[in-house]
Amino acid sequence: MEGGVIGINTTGLARGAGLTIPASTVNHVVDTLLEHGRIARPYLGVTMRPVTLPAELRSKLNLPNETALVMLSVEAESPAGRAGITLGDVLVTLEGEPVADTDDVQTVLNRSQIGQTIRASILRGGELRDVTLTLAERPGEEVSDCHESRHRWGRSRWRR
Repeated sequence: MEGGVIGINTTGLARGAGLTIPASTVNHVVDTLLEHGRIARPYLGVTMRPVTLPAELRSKLNLPNETALVMLSVEAESPAGRAGITLGDVLVTLEGEPVADTDDVQTVLNRSQIGQTIRASILRGGELRDVTLTLAERPGEEVSDCHESRHRWGRSRWRR
């Protein structure tokens, strides 16, 4: 039997809550830091909140989810703004997956890369529309340089 790391686990969070990070996530983050010196995160450029979709509308448009996300603000030069998403639009799916809350959106963004084009379905005026967004880096992100740590740790310390 050969042992290996499958994740990182801690219970040192507030109120005894636990946190587990899969080894694949750790490897991805370490590889990205070693290659680029930082983690660049894609964003949509919107403020949104969950909204319950009326049963009649869900039935009429064959929507999979009871809840979607209404746009409260859209940054003009953001990926959403450039794709034509406007205030009041309701985000129903992202990359074909239903979105009921902002965690669902973040899950899709976490799997995505800067410059990648993703598909979204929105409700506008009672009609379902498909839009494509080209993801960009979140502006103003702190840049931490880890090139120095690349020489101290090296790839072999993290992976076989």
